[in-house]
Amino acid sequence: MILEINLGPFAPVVGYVGAILAVVYGIWALIWKKKVWETPQNILPPTIRGLLGIVLGVGMVFIWLNTNPANLSDKINLAIILVIIAVVAFISYYAMLRILTYDKVIAVGAKKTEVTKIVGGLWLRKTAKEIMNEKKVRTIQELLKGAAYDADELWSRGSQELAKSVIVIFYLAIVTCGTIGLTTSGFVVQVKLTNKPASAVIDKSGSPGLDHSTK
Repeated sequence: MILEINLGPFAPVVGYVGAILAVVYGIWALIWKKKVWETPQNILPPTIRGLLGIVLGVGMVFIWLNTNPANLSDKINLAIILVIIAVVAFISYYAMLRILTYDKVIAVGAKKTEVTKIVGGLWLRKTAKEIMNEKKVRTIQELLKGAAYDADELWSRGSQELAKSVIVIFYLAIVTCGTIGLTTSGFVVQVKLTNKPASAVIDKSGSPGLDHSTK
């Protein structure tokens, strides 16, 4: 086990990184564990969790190291700004989903169909616009039905991928700004109650998560 390995001068690094990852995972499990972020076509890749773990870990470290009694007002303002960004991103995220999501009917049996959701593109193909005008099609949903639910007939691949990327960016903004804003508030409360820098609660002679006798 890692606790039994003599890591020499790298022991503190491994210990602190392990502690940071534990905190990130704890916050993730507390807030984001429930499947509330499911999107059409699973456009949020599983690997995004690893990216978020890195971003949140780095962000939390810098906030932790720089929160002290002298800059509490700045950190309070930062927390408020991050929360506002998270709220705006949340509203934009769901607005984009509502605007860009369409129903697609697929056959699941000889006489059975199923309705699934797909994400369209940011702009229609020129030919799709022409057909919509000529045939007086009122909605894009109706146009998609007329195209046998083939999204490529209505939107270019670039338009579709860009739409998905925008949704993912809003998702990253929600999670990153919301979580960093929350942890910043936690550090502010800690500093306010102790009147010491947030990092002062850690004994620098030891390595969290490791055997303190390791040299």
